[in-house]
Amino acid sequence: MKIWIVIAVCLLSAAACKQKTSNTDQDVKVQKSKQKVFIDKTGVRYNAFIDIPADHRTPEQKIFTESLTDILINGIAAESNHMVLKFSKQECLARGMKEEDYDELQRNLADNNRHFDSIGNKDVPKMIDDMHQDMKAYKAGGYQTAKR
Repeated sequence: MKIWIVIAVCLLSAAACKQKTSNTDQDVKVQKSKQKVFIDKTGVRYNAFIDIPADHRTPEQKIFTESLTDILINGIAAESNHMVLKFSKQECLARGMKEEDYDELQRNLADNNRHFDSIGNKDVPKMIDDMHQDMKAYKAGGYQTAKR
């Protein structure tokens, strides 16, 4: 699985499944045990956001997809064999990303970098280039569901 799919799915999951949460340990355990479900504009349920056909996404889901694609293409780079976000928080917000999604993106990048370090992956620049190509193709295709 390409890394952009992992990043995109994590972010899309967080954005599409916003729920009111409390800070108690019990509530966190209950929420983690629930399977996330994504609902399109017709009410059909999906197990993954990326599976929602582009023409069935809600206006909010479409905006999020476009914003995330823009940020992944133009804002993610490789530095010292790590994935980094070149944009500031304010730049991401100006591009349509919500604050909680920006924070989730930063957490995902940190997790990915720890994983790359732990397995000795030295191909991060190539992975970023591949992600950029895939995301540009995804965007050019009208944000249709990516084929896996």
